[in-house]
Amino acid sequence: MLKKLVGLYKRKVIDAHSSIPGVSDVTAVQGWVICFIYDQSTHKDVFQRDVEQELDISKSSATNILQRMEKKGYLIRTPMSHDARWKKLELTQKAIDFRNEIRLRMIQVERQAINGVTESELLNFLRVTEIIATNLEGKKSSAN
Repeated sequence: MLKKLVGLYKRKVIDAHSSIPGVSDVTAVQGWVICFIYDQSTHKDVFQRDVEQELDISKSSATNILQRMEKKGYLIRTPMSHDARWKKLELTQKAIDFRNEIRLRMIQVERQAINGVTESELLNFLRVTEIIATNLEGKKSSAN
């Protein structure tokens, strides 16, 4: 059942992403990077190393992804004044507009997913999925 649920959700996410006009050049990974930088940059500077750690990818893979995003006009690398080797990742307005649109579409997907589910059922589902996530991460669950 989990496999089916994940598959359905993944298809809805892909459909939401691919239906945004003018962003067919954004891959799923680039979309994740945009959302990650957007969320993180509200409270700290974001660097390539942060993207590497978040996506669990090598330095060369992150470099490749970020260079493509820069060429497409989704981000700017700004050298830090104290050390020009460190380049802060900043989203362009184009990337922010993409993030806002994908977020609106994800809210629609989430609303569709929980249509007809009571608050109690939703809370129970979230509790169970948290236990499953903890189990898959190999950590001890507080519910066990």
